[in-house]
Amino acid sequence: MELLHRFHYWSLHTIKGRFLVSTAFLLLLGGLLAILPLVVFVYDQREQEAAHSLDEALRMQHMMIDEWMNGLSNDVSYLASSAGSRKDLYDRLNKFAETRDDFDNLTVINKDGLVVYNLNRNGVEGTLNVKDRAYFKAAIAGNTVTTGVIERRSDNTPVVVFASPARNADGEIDGVVAGMITMDMISNVINTFQFGETGKVYLTDQSGLVLSRNDESAPLTISGTDVFQQALKEEAPGDSYENASGASVIGQYRWIHDGEWLLVGEIETAEVNAPFWRSLFFMSCILLFVFIIASGVIRLLMQQIIFPINQLLEGTVVLRLGNYSHRISNRVLDQSLDEFKALHSAYNQMARELEQEFSLRRQAEKELRQANEMLKHLSLSDSLTGIGNRRYFDEVLELSWKEALDKKKPLSLLLLDIDFFKKYNDRYGHDAGDKALRQVAVSIEETVKTAGAVAARYGGEEIAVIIPPGITAVSYGLAELIRKSVENLRIPHKDAPDGIISVSIGAATMSPHPREQPAQLFKKADKALYHSKRKGRARTTVYDTTTP
Repeated sequence: MELLHRFHYWSLHTIKGRFLVSTAFLLLLGGLLAILPLVVFVYDQREQEAAHSLDEALRMQHMMIDEWMNGLSNDVSYLASSAGSRKDLYDRLNKFAETRDDFDNLTVINKDGLVVYNLNRNGVEGTLNVKDRAYFKAAIAGNTVTTGVIERRSDNTPVVVFASPARNADGEIDGVVAGMITMDMISNVINTFQFGETGKVYLTDQSGLVLSRNDESAPLTISGTDVFQQALKEEAPGDSYENASGASVIGQYRWIHDGEWLLVGEIETAEVNAPFWRSLFFMSCILLFVFIIASGVIRLLMQQIIFPINQLLEGTVVLRLGNYSHRISNRVLDQSLDEFKALHSAYNQMARELEQEFSLRRQAEKELRQANEMLKHLSLSDSLTGIGNRRYFDEVLELSWKEALDKKKPLSLLLLDIDFFKKYNDRYGHDAGDKALRQVAVSIEETVKTAGAVAARYGGEEIAVIIPPGITAVSYGLAELIRKSVENLRIPHKDAPDGIISVSIGAATMSPHPREQPAQLFKKADKALYHSKRKGRARTTVYDTTTP
């Protein structure tokens, strides 16, 4: 009884007690009002029902696509199956094309792989040799085949090919009949599906590239979505996720075409949960009404305490964000009780001290950062030429190797040596040699910048150039640009054949493998450089063309 009496007194005669009791009552009331709508409209249940309906729709879509493509394959087999003369075959194709528009292109290919007859709806000539195509090889061997998505050589259009062996009057295979459909045709079949207002179906390949894209609003790929990753792992689709367009959706998938294509269906969660949100809005209106009434009561009780407390809380947030110049205004101090005036004054004093301390620390950090940058620059720069030194070369080569390995792209390295440089030093002196070396280094660095490459001095008169992954020394022509830029300096050298300083260059390109090391690329470039010197200098040699 004593405990109940103390609680009753505390809840009636203290501001804190009244505030907590009133808040607890309002929260309890709001919770009771929230239970009923949540019971009627269960969020998860609606998503599960939508996912089930979407999966059933995809199953029907799968059946329709399989039936359509099987029909196309049967059409091509029928056109190629009847033995007879080549003219009879052409007549069958023409009659078929007059009554049916299923194929974008119908062709007859002889046994040597040459397209000898072509019915192309887009008007592009198709007289090509396709003997290296996998579908031709399979069909000429007696098989009826349906390809995945390939590029048509006549116009680089993505197509699916249905091919079947064509037989002569003796029943022997003497060619192939091939029918092609474009991705637009497949898209038209896919996009006949409708599921609600926001339902979408995508057909992708194994990399996630969307094959059924029929307008600019459709994504190019869905490889980054959860449903695609689940499809790769053949896991059951999970909860809602963010699709390629950034919308929250529920998705299902099905592998079709022997696992080469992926059929993905999506519908926005906003549409699925619209009834839930309408109920939630209704509930929120009720709660808002209740809390408006409660806020008026609480504000009368707590205004003189909450206002100065909020000012302090806002001030601490501003300080935490780094604005140490913030102060609580005198207007707030004048409106506060004595206890809060003292607390506000202490806050302002603390903010002044923090501002002074932060200013000193920021100045010290700036000076330290500048010193560290200077030390790093000195440690990675060659003191004579100003370009990168051997340490810089080793670090950049290692990083470039890892980048090329991650991106699965080739990495190229150029090694340069100034021709007859020892003779140059002997004739003109080491000071002139240092000057010439600086000129050559600056010229090389300026030249390679255009390709995003970096130059470093790794020996006496030896300079290395690391070309970004994906650009080969041969195709980019950077090595020859460097060699000509050095010759264009026209630095006199009486002991050189052409009377000027020139460079010999060795180039090498590798596609890194996890078991290989950058040193192997360096060795190849070094061998190419040796070959340039042996063949008379002032030239570029690529490792692939070096004579052993």
